[in-house]
Amino acid sequence: MTPFTKLEVAGPGAVAYLQSITANQVDRPVGRATYTSMLTERGGIKCDLTVTRLAEARFLVVLIRVVAQAGVGLAVAVRAALRRAQPHRLVARRGL
Repeated sequence: MTPFTKLEVAGPGAVAYLQSITANQVDRPVGRATYTSMLTERGGIKCDLTVTRLAEARFLVVLIRVVAQAGVGLAVAVRAALRRAQPHRLVARRGL
């Protein structure tokens, strides 16, 4: 069992969406992982995560660390924000 939140972001808009919410370049070759931060609308840091490219338009996003001041509920908020993302789909992953 892992405390990390694991999500899959997939679809034609996945790269653009992940680029828009993270601080580092995530448009990397298949099989590469990027350690980055998820940003707020103002450019602040919500949390740390890794983004691994599984296929051309499919990524595994693992929420690593929530900023301490934000509290435990941020993991739930981040997951909800990612689920609302369009035009790609988001699939919760368990037991990876």
